[in-house]
Amino acid sequence: MARPLLSLFILLVTLTSCDPILDGIINAHARLEDKELAIGNRGVDYRDGISAQVKNDPCDDCYYYTFDFNVNDLPEGLSVIVYDRSVEIIGVPEESGRFNFEVFVWVDRIESYYDDDDHGIFYDEGHLTDSSDRRVYTLTIR
Repeated sequence: MARPLLSLFILLVTLTSCDPILDGIINAHARLEDKELAIGNRGVDYRDGISAQVKNDPCDDCYYYTFDFNVNDLPEGLSVIVYDRSVEIIGVPEESGRFNFEVFVWVDRIESYYDDDDHGIFYDEGHLTDSSDRRVYTLTIR
């Protein structure tokens, strides 16, 4: 009885761990949040964010998230700040209108280890995945 339970435990640990081999089996992929940005008002503080995650991998903290966007697509007065897994749009918009803002995200799996033979150097070695997503968001400023 103990042997089948041990096998089941090993299988569960293997399937829920961060392992590049499982990428092809589980099909982990980056996804940007599907949301509507909050409506803002010209001359009034604005703040909203867009988050990303890795779908089909219980360890989406095991990735570096890289974002790309064009801040020129936003109205004057707004800036973009990237935090770990999100893009924050903040500031005081100086013009009204509807602005389309395209965001790209790529993820790299983090492989970290501590090498005692190399005088205690900590290594982070990213492995590029084919995982990316792109979405266009519309920002309305009244």
